[in-house]
Amino acid sequence: MRFVFLAVVVLCSLVGCSADKGRLRPIAAPQVLISNDGRVAAAEDGGVRLVASGDSWKNNPFDLVRYLAPVEVVLENNSGRTLRIQYGDFELVGEAHYAAFAPHTLGGLAPHAGSGPRMPSPPPTYSPYGRFNEEPRTTCYTCPPPGATRLPTEDMLRQAFPEGILKDGASWTGFLYFENPGASERQVTLQAQLVDASTGERFGTLRIPFRVHGSSR
Repeated sequence: MRFVFLAVVVLCSLVGCSADKGRLRPIAAPQVLISNDGRVAAAEDGGVRLVASGDSWKNNPFDLVRYLAPVEVVLENNSGRTLRIQYGDFELVGEAHYAAFAPHTLGGLAPHAGSGPRMPSPPPTYSPYGRFNEEPRTTCYTCPPPGATRLPTEDMLRQAFPEGILKDGASWTGFLYFENPGASERQVTLQAQLVDASTGERFGTLRIPFRVHGSSR
C-alpha cells in the first residue's frame, strides 16, 4: 500500500492538486486509496496500479470539463506480464457506460459558451423553374459557431494517455477523455480492464468510483 500512496503523491505533484472544484471526485471504497485533499485515488489488482484524478485538467481549452470528462491516469505495470492498452478497455460506468474516446475522433466537437447541438436544417424546396429557392444547407449536429475552439486541441493530443504495449516494470501517464456524464449520473466508476498482450487474456479489472460534481440528478 505504501507504493500506491507514493503513486498518489506523484500524480498530485503532476496535476498541482489545488482546491479548485472539478467534475469528478473519488469516493471511498474498499481497496481504493484517496489522497488527503480528496482529488486523487488509486486501486491495485494483479500487480497493476491505477491512479486517477477527474479534477486536474488545466490546459487548453480551460473549460474542457464543461463538455467532456478528462480523467488523468497513471498506470503502473508490475504484473510480470506485458499489458495491451486500448481505449476500449477504459470506461466510466454508471446507469450508462461511457467509453474513452480516441483523441483523434473528437474533431466533431467544439466547446463554446452557450453552444449546443444544432438542429438539422430543413431541406431546400424545389421551384418549378428547376432551381432551389435557397442554397442547400448541410445537416449538422455539432457545428461550432464562428470563433469556437475545435477539439482536439494540441494540448489534448500531447497529453492523451497512449495506446500500445505497456511492458512489465513500466508506467504510463496521460488523460483519458470521456463523454461528460454530468447531466445524467450522480456517480460513475472508472473501470480499466487488464489484458495480457501475449495471450489476449483478461486477468483483472481496476475500479475507482467517482461522484459527479454538479450533477442534475
